[in-house]
Amino acid sequence: MPAVLCGFWLHTLWEKTMKFTTSKKMLNVFIQNNAYSRSKLPVLMSVLIKVHDGNVIFANTDLDNEVETIVATGCTEPTNAEIFIDLSTLKLITKSFNAKDPVSVDVTPDLVSFEQDEILQNIKCLDFEDGFPYMRGPEITKTLQFEFEAEVLLKILKSVAPCMSQEEARYYLNGIFMHSIHQNLSFVATDGHRLAKYETGKHTENFEGVIIQYQSIKLILKALTNAKKGETACLSTDELRIRFTVGDFALTTKAIDGTFPDYHRVIPKNTEFVEIKAQNLVRAIAPHKTRFKTIFGPYEKHPVKLNVNGSIEMTSLCDDERFEPLLTTETEIIRHTGEDTTLSLRIDLFSQAIVAAGYSKTENPTIRMAIVDHRSPITLHNTELPQLTQVLMTYNG
Repeated sequence: MPAVLCGFWLHTLWEKTMKFTTSKKMLNVFIQNNAYSRSKLPVLMSVLIKVHDGNVIFANTDLDNEVETIVATGCTEPTNAEIFIDLSTLKLITKSFNAKDPVSVDVTPDLVSFEQDEILQNIKCLDFEDGFPYMRGPEITKTLQFEFEAEVLLKILKSVAPCMSQEEARYYLNGIFMHSIHQNLSFVATDGHRLAKYETGKHTENFEGVIIQYQSIKLILKALTNAKKGETACLSTDELRIRFTVGDFALTTKAIDGTFPDYHRVIPKNTEFVEIKAQNLVRAIAPHKTRFKTIFGPYEKHPVKLNVNGSIEMTSLCDDERFEPLLTTETEIIRHTGEDTTLSLRIDLFSQAIVAAGYSKTENPTIRMAIVDHRSPITLHNTELPQLTQVLMTYNG
């Protein structure tokens, strides 16, 4: 049988052989959800194999996010085994497996052997002197623990995540703020141009909150997307770190060390509103998006002017001589309780807010926009999803 030698690292030695059976699917779950690091430190470009409570766990870290995936169960010995594996090599080996047949793995102090269909790949073990850079501190307390159906948490985070900032200068906005509002667990994100707040209805007391960083949210969303139907997702925190688990996946991450701003000040308290079907808004916006893309390439940051007067007229301007200076579309409204007004919104943020509110090819919710005047932010709600509040800043430049 052919054999392939690759470079791996060994940390803790043992005398007995560890054997377990896994699959390409289980290995890919880890590979697709690993904590990618730009660092060239070998330990951060590697995978830790360990055994805990009979489970074989693959883990890696970028020092801010520590990811663990159970790839096999029923392993009893040795319980203190720890092996380091080069991540890129693991990816290469996994690609060679077929998805149908199991993968047998034997681990000795000197060698790791992967075998499938009589093809054996032997991996030489090497040592990391300082071992795995675990996040220091006691086990995260269970006093702040929240459970969700995986599908529900995915919906919540997907509604809020688009509003996360990626600006380094305002690092405290680079994530989602999990906290309590009037003893109600809530998630909030803002980039200064828009804001999304989702009140979950879960009771919690005296929770000032933690900011879950951007990269951690991306890993959580990926894990939730791949979760099985009916699985439970759990978030727990000691207000310095956050622990997330779903199925065979676990993530431990550091909270952002900063103070989230008092976002309540930017949410208008007005009660005047316009109601309109989401699909009508999308149809009215589409020609403007196409026009901006044709003229300027990406249409991001370009404004449309909304004239609310019995209907909603959308107008986009163009100073390119090759095109008509104005494009106007009109759409009917269901109800308007306020005065006529005119305001401008960034077309990309407006479109994304409608999708976040629940619009899709199969869903056409009623959108309620609360408008104060042309200078003030507007709020946007799905009338059937009152838990989600979105705020858009008007365009003034």
